[in-house]
Amino acid sequence: MVALSSLLMLPYVIKIFEFDELDVDIETTSTEQLNSWVRKCLRDGFSPRQIKDSLITDNLDKPYELMYDLTGVDKEYKSYMKSTNVFTRHWPTIVFHVALFLGAAFAYMCLYGGLGEANVPFVFENQLNVIQPGPHGLFVGGDVFRLIVVNNLRITLICVLLSLVYGCGAVFILNYNASIAGVMYGSSLRALFWGASKLYPNILMYLPHTTIEIFAYLLAAVSGSIISKATMGHPGGRILFRDGFVLLVLSIVLIVFAAAIEVNVLNALAPV
Repeated sequence: MVALSSLLMLPYVIKIFEFDELDVDIETTSTEQLNSWVRKCLRDGFSPRQIKDSLITDNLDKPYELMYDLTGVDKEYKSYMKSTNVFTRHWPTIVFHVALFLGAAFAYMCLYGGLGEANVPFVFENQLNVIQPGPHGLFVGGDVFRLIVVNNLRITLICVLLSLVYGCGAVFILNYNASIAGVMYGSSLRALFWGASKLYPNILMYLPHTTIEIFAYLLAAVSGSIISKATMGHPGGRILFRDGFVLLVLSIVLIVFAAAIEVNVLNALAPV
């Protein structure tokens, strides 16, 4: 289920980062208007190469004016990179991944809450096996904090590597985590619709640390995608590599912070 739904997501993930061809006639567009259009495209996450391709496609019959305006794209790009920070430059990508995860989690939540009792153990077998061991999960005994951090950092590393190698490969990891979140929070819907028992008595206690963990995975996925661009000769590769590294470090910090919150929750629920 997760694999097939991830495949269905991929065309949209790829399409969202493609450059929409715009009708830009450089003979009827002033330099100020063209620069404003370039800055808007950069804010939307498009590269100078994509912007140039659109200009070339729309203005093949005007080579002299075109060459002048193509150099202006590079100037605007350098100015934009110097005047913005890592979140401003990659905000559309971050928002897209957050929306993708929330939409998938909501869909899984509705599916888990609406399915009959006979179908749930088969459809969500994997997710239930992950969740049902209870609040202590697989971390009973030993150094709970260390085990949680190591486990979550392993998932973070997978997100980064998949995004780095495949560009949008982390979609599967995000989708899988969305399915687990959908089962956790969909248990309340099952209790409402079917009278089934909730997975946890107080599901809201798990909202803070799971939210932080998921956001850390999202940042890791975005980080891998940015580093992938930087290694492929993308303009401003040094800045992109630095952006990807900053997001990766932030992701690791959030993982550790979420683990500390989770350990406090486990201690609060532990029997006296």
